[in-house]
Amino acid sequence: MQKNGYEVKQGNYISFRAEGQERFTRSKTIGANYTEEAIAERIAGKRTRKQPRRNDKRISLLIDIQNNIKAQQSGGYEYCAKINNLQQASKTINFLTENGIHTYEDLVARVDEMSRKFTETTDNLKSVEKRIEEINMLKKNIRTYKSLRPIYTEYRKSRNKDDFEREHRREIILFETARKYLSSVQNGGKLPSLESLNAELAELSKRKQQLYAEYRKSKKALLEMDIIKANVDTILDVPKRHNREQEIE
Repeated sequence: MQKNGYEVKQGNYISFRAEGQERFTRSKTIGANYTEEAIAERIAGKRTRKQPRRNDKRISLLIDIQNNIKAQQSGGYEYCAKINNLQQASKTINFLTENGIHTYEDLVARVDEMSRKFTETTDNLKSVEKRIEEINMLKKNIRTYKSLRPIYTEYRKSRNKDDFEREHRREIILFETARKYLSSVQNGGKLPSLESLNAELAELSKRKQQLYAEYRKSKKALLEMDIIKANVDTILDVPKRHNREQEIE
């Protein structure tokens, strides 16, 4: 294992860690054939590797992966071309073990659940961003309306409106545009105050930061899970699915 680039840790249980793997994997978690005692007995020729019963669904995925790797290697296939290398396959097995994924159905369900959470987070983030844009637009028009209302009132009272309009054309146009916008969003109700809009905007900004952190985390987790599933599909020769990274983009 060390010659193949694995880090070995001795303790109550022997553990291994592949290059790039975050945590050690105890050999006993792979199955009864891989406890330190069982490995020692097999090396000494005192026992043979016991094949688990095929009706044990909790370990069927790992067994299928291991069997397919053996078949591809013994059959002379260009295994390294099909899936990066043996270490990548090992990382895949470690990931499945550490995350309690025991069947192909478990794997598909986990991918679907992560995809659902990612979509939900993305939709919530877009909703918050849209509301922030609406508030900023509303604040802009309220400020324009309030600042230019005296000029427009003077314009309405002026005796020579043509001369006044020529002198204050820009202000009059901006005021009328703001008034029209506010009328469209007011819809017969009372406009919110700038203070209440600022308070809502502050809460939304905090929420946006939280959602963006969740978005980045869920995106990374989903892409990682899709890589794992792609590795499993390659080993088990499962037809390819739609590329998740393109879907996320």
